Amino acid sequence: MINSKTIASRKLNAVGIGAITLAAVPPVLLVVNLLTELAWPIDYSWASNNISDLGNVGCGFFDGRDICSPLHLFFNAGVIVLGCLVGAGVILVRSAWGRGRRATLARGCILLAATGYVLVGVFPADVNLGMHLLAALLVMPIANIGLLASGFVRRDSAMWKARWTSRALGATAFVASYLHFAGPWLGIGKGGMERIAVFTLLFWLGGIGIFLLRTARNSGRGHQ
Repeated sequence: MINSKTIASRKLNAVGIGAITLAAVPPVLLVVNLLTELAWPIDYSWASNNISDLGNVGCGFFDGRDICSPLHLFFNAGVIVLGCLVGAGVILVRSAWGRGRRATLARGCILLAATGYVLVGVFPADVNLGMHLLAALLVMPIANIGLLASGFVRRDSAMWKARWTSRALGATAFVASYLHFAGPWLGIGKGGMERIAVFTLLFWLGGIGIFLLRTARNSGRGHQ
């Protein structure tokens, strides 16, 4: 017979697994990006190159940039894995956002972003530009709406403690999303602005994962 303690234990285990999954997002992001960049036979710049240049299948000029990414398969597979980590992590720790419309909005937007990462990996820009642009909308403005909404959840949610960080990062990344597409790039280039728009959510998710792990550990000590 399953009692309430067993149910609570399973819920805690699910949240713990989800927190570990989210904490793994930034390391995976950096490994996939940096290793792919190192394999380029030509110069790659965080300021002038888009992130998705790393996933382009062909070598040559694309959108005015000289691109050649020998590890494009590795990058695209890594981005798909990244999307799966984000999606699985958010689903497993969904209770951290609490209840209410704003929590639902936040989770929903971030899950759409997870789908966007999968689409980025499946549809490189030089293979299917239309689908790639759709994915870009999901991983930038939509994702950052989710990050911003995470700063306005209810007081009784675990995410409430990170509200000011979530609001500041969400607002910054959302503005960066707009500037990436429309300019100006404020001296850091189109690629630099894109990295603020994209990386902010992913590093925030990693921080949330660590935060939830520490909260669970402290809670466990309190019950000893």
